[in-house]
Amino acid sequence: MNRSKSKCWIANACCWFAPIIPLAVFIVCIFMPHSLLAEDVGERWGTEEREREYYPIVNIPMPKDAVIEAGAFATLPDGRIAVGTRHGEIYFLDGIDAKKPNPTYHRFATGLDEIFGLAWEKDSLRVTQSCELTRVRDTNGDGVADRFETLSDDWGYANYHEYAFGSQVDREGNQFVALGLSASYHSHAWNRGFIMKVAPDGKTTAFASGLRSPGGIGFDEHDALFYVESQGPWNCSCSLKAVAPQSFHGHPASFHWYPYSPELGPIPEMPKPGSRIVLEKKRIKQLTPYAVIFPYVRMGRSITAFSVDRTGGKFGPFENQMFLGDYTQSILMRATTEQVNGVWQGACYPFREGISTGILNVEFTPEGNLVSGGTNRGWPVRGIKPFALERVEWSGKMPFEINRITIEPDGFQITFTKPVEPVTGSSPASYSISAFTHPYHGAYGGPEIEKKSPAVKKVVLAPDGLSAKISLEELEQGFVYEFDLVRLRSRDSEELLHRNAFYTVNEVPAKRNVLVSTKAIDENPLVPGEDRIDTPDISDGLCVHNLFQSNMVVQRDRPIPVWGWASPGEQVTVTLGEESRVIKAAADRTWKVEFSPMPASTNPRSIVVQGKDAKIELTNILVGDVWLLGGQSNMEFELHKVEEGPLEILSANFDQIRLFTVPQLNGPETKTSFPRQYQWNDFFSQHFRQGYWDVCTPESVRDMSGIGYVFGRRIHMATRVPIGIMDVSRGGTTLAAWTPIEVLTKINSPELQSTLLDWDTRVAEFDPQKDLERRIKQFDEREANLKAQGKPIPKNRKRPNELLPGPAVDMNRPGNLFAGTISTIAGLPVKGAIWHQGYNDALQPNGHKLYAAVFPEMIKAWRSVLNDPNMPFGIITQETQDQPQTLENFLPPMVDEGVYIREVHYQTFLKLRDQGDKNIGYASSFDQHRAWYHPQIKVPVGERIAKWALATQYGKSIRWLPPQLQECKIEPGKITLKLDTWAIPFHDGPIQGFAIAGKDGRFQPAKAVWLDKNEGKGEPNWERSTIVLSSELVPEPIYFRYAWARNPLENLKSSENAGLPFDTQRNDSFSLADMVEIYTGKKTTTPGVISPKESRELVQALQAEDKKRRFFEARKLLDEKSGFSSGR
Repeated sequence: MNRSKSKCWIANACCWFAPIIPLAVFIVCIFMPHSLLAEDVGERWGTEEREREYYPIVNIPMPKDAVIEAGAFATLPDGRIAVGTRHGEIYFLDGIDAKKPNPTYHRFATGLDEIFGLAWEKDSLRVTQSCELTRVRDTNGDGVADRFETLSDDWGYANYHEYAFGSQVDREGNQFVALGLSASYHSHAWNRGFIMKVAPDGKTTAFASGLRSPGGIGFDEHDALFYVESQGPWNCSCSLKAVAPQSFHGHPASFHWYPYSPELGPIPEMPKPGSRIVLEKKRIKQLTPYAVIFPYVRMGRSITAFSVDRTGGKFGPFENQMFLGDYTQSILMRATTEQVNGVWQGACYPFREGISTGILNVEFTPEGNLVSGGTNRGWPVRGIKPFALERVEWSGKMPFEINRITIEPDGFQITFTKPVEPVTGSSPASYSISAFTHPYHGAYGGPEIEKKSPAVKKVVLAPDGLSAKISLEELEQGFVYEFDLVRLRSRDSEELLHRNAFYTVNEVPAKRNVLVSTKAIDENPLVPGEDRIDTPDISDGLCVHNLFQSNMVVQRDRPIPVWGWASPGEQVTVTLGEESRVIKAAADRTWKVEFSPMPASTNPRSIVVQGKDAKIELTNILVGDVWLLGGQSNMEFELHKVEEGPLEILSANFDQIRLFTVPQLNGPETKTSFPRQYQWNDFFSQHFRQGYWDVCTPESVRDMSGIGYVFGRRIHMATRVPIGIMDVSRGGTTLAAWTPIEVLTKINSPELQSTLLDWDTRVAEFDPQKDLERRIKQFDEREANLKAQGKPIPKNRKRPNELLPGPAVDMNRPGNLFAGTISTIAGLPVKGAIWHQGYNDALQPNGHKLYAAVFPEMIKAWRSVLNDPNMPFGIITQETQDQPQTLENFLPPMVDEGVYIREVHYQTFLKLRDQGDKNIGYASSFDQHRAWYHPQIKVPVGERIAKWALATQYGKSIRWLPPQLQECKIEPGKITLKLDTWAIPFHDGPIQGFAIAGKDGRFQPAKAVWLDKNEGKGEPNWERSTIVLSSELVPEPIYFRYAWARNPLENLKSSENAGLPFDTQRNDSFSLADMVEIYTGKKTTTPGVISPKESRELVQALQAEDKKRRFFEARKLLDEKSGFSSGR
């Protein structure tokens, strides 16, 4: 109670003095010495002019009478952007992504205080303001907030500096609030310096301590919680810090609140001034080191909130990276994180100068632009505007940048956005690296100390030029390593747009011990450079196809082929176990032998290949089952990022499980092999695995597909057969790219033919000569600029002289990944394949129609190229995405192409099965709910598809099929569904997720109950395999849908041990374009295709339909209580 009175007194005081504050500020500014007004905020990077070419800044106009100092953003379900301001207002902006933005501003709420956190939940906003976390909603539908509910106010507020920053909502519905101190040194108000955890019901607990002056809090690409800390006492630079329960973040001012928060555990030891944080963390067990240090001035002075690029490549090559703003210097930066030995660390990189004001927050829009907002009120800033909203957009041109830096046992791995020129890229002299650390003390800020310049011992540049591994003479914990790569050039002779980056080392990973045939890898690389289209070795020496390596698994019970290359006519002897084969190499240098089938065996074998002057020996080879993993990033999603992944990794010492990642080559020409030393990066993730077979260990399995590992491990547990897992998946890919072009051209599908024509047009219109002329012009201009500036011109400069293929080799050009990846393993005997893909096809209008036409043909093509027309093929359904469907928000989530893709997955399985395909499999993933399109619940998904394989391919008695619909009966006033097994609601409660409609096609949530055999006479006798659907709002239903949303409301599972969900399905055939006509009365502009505007209008119509239903239900309840009948 005292705390509430204190807040009210402060609020009243602010109201009394508010009218004179602007005058006081004006007087102070007029009479302030010029040196303070023009305070030097630090040197510029000097890259703004070049940055404009790749990331232009667009001003977003504001209403003339509004002061919008944006402190928080949130994206609403309809695509509008919510903006919270320091003046306590919330605006909804529509049209922020328009080419020439002139958005409409709708003021949703006023009267709040210093908003530094917005998070959307269901039908309301959670608003973090200085004094509390508030749930704000519009209950009467007039577009203006009318209910302000205190969700939590378990902290004090007594000083202007005591800002509060709110995170987004985590998967359990919790929110985290970071509380700044009372100025830099003290915590006068309750719980200041803490991070508070607020549960969905408002229960608030202290979560972490030791904060000074946070600038934002949120989740990184791994869904780990981080907050931004400012330079000051106990913090020599701004930093990004990882937050864990009971963690202490360095500033002891909040220690005196510990007795009131037993959930924080014991009070940490007092830090020793003048020490080092790397030393203090050994003494203070709760102390969490900085994950990423932003060197003061060089990388900002007052860093604020961050947003993670989850745009799927719309913003360029930095997918999943953090983007942060700096208030003082008006700049944007990037950051990446990784966990090493259980401790978070990472790197920061310059990104964009030239923002017009001090940045308070940033947000990615639905169209993939980055919006920044802020003010110059309070402290000096470089930007010249008092407040601004601006949009940074990607021009589509690829900058030459450092993409990401990760740590290695003896140095670092650097990936780039463009291939590096090989001479400079392979020279240690091109990599200037220095290091420093900071004192850990209570003084304000601090110097960089113990500076050193570790020598670069070795550089290994990847064949594609997109990554370099750097070995240093020493690598020390507790230091920040600065990279200055001014000497590097791209293959187009470009300088790096930003030459510097900074990596904070808290931990150094242990060295890997990998058993591979070094002769086959080092002496016979099949692809010496990216310009090679096909990959037989050029060296005229003896070599084997890169599928054949030490540690591999060969397929049991099938003839075992081995092939490779040698000099024409050279005699080659190949021995496997006790058998030998002799063959002469053909004129094209190829040779191939075949060995008799072998049963599964855990006894290691060797393959010895003997030529005229060379011998290759491959060892530790097992005979078992080989499974392929196909699809895109949800299949590729690494085990260490998966929920329960760390537990799986800890126990992953299995000599009889072997892992392999098949490298991808792009282009329409059919490839026959691939490189072993292979690393690449794309818009979706960085890939540091190499193309070699590996024994399963905690180290080797870490970056393996989470689903794939769980699948293989469960099969091995149940069968004890050696298992080889070959990952051919790649993030961001489409179905057509994985299908042979000669197959695609024969498919009668308007959507597919349109896609093929579009790609053909892009390829045809690409002018390689003009492209070369453009690159030559850039080269000449840069060389002239260097001469004019008196700067040295690199001796190894190379004027562009080669024509590049352009879109012809894009990985998503139809057919390219089949030609560049699947063709490289053609003829390899395997047990089967599992498939998880569809996200990128769901981004296309009517993508499901293309998918339905192509998917069965793709499966047939894979079986054909692997010489097994009956190859087992398991389909994993489309993943969840977006906020969960609820009864309050039931109809709008139906507007999603992804659910139609999921239907195609299921219907393809049913169709092939009903045609007699005994080796087609299926597993659901849609009930593993997460809002992110990379849901991290992969273990159950891998287990489900393993159940299919164990039941159908290994003869194990285990249920793998979800409940199957046997009959749909339309009856007066109801629809009756007959299933093949009992099905019950998960966690009890009523059955949820069904919708029904009459002949008008207007769906409503259905009441779903089991059939009562007693027909209401006496105690119910439920038939739990028969479900009856009805609704007062649909008197004559003829259509039903179940789980019809990307992240659906659903709870119907089989009652048997498996708990498998009744799948997404329906008996109607309405398209999204049909729904536009049904609910808005208008036909789509393009027949059969729904535009973004029409999609928004449909969502609005469905929201109105939901609101009418809720009103009807409320009126009915009121009438029942009062004894009246509401009717319809």
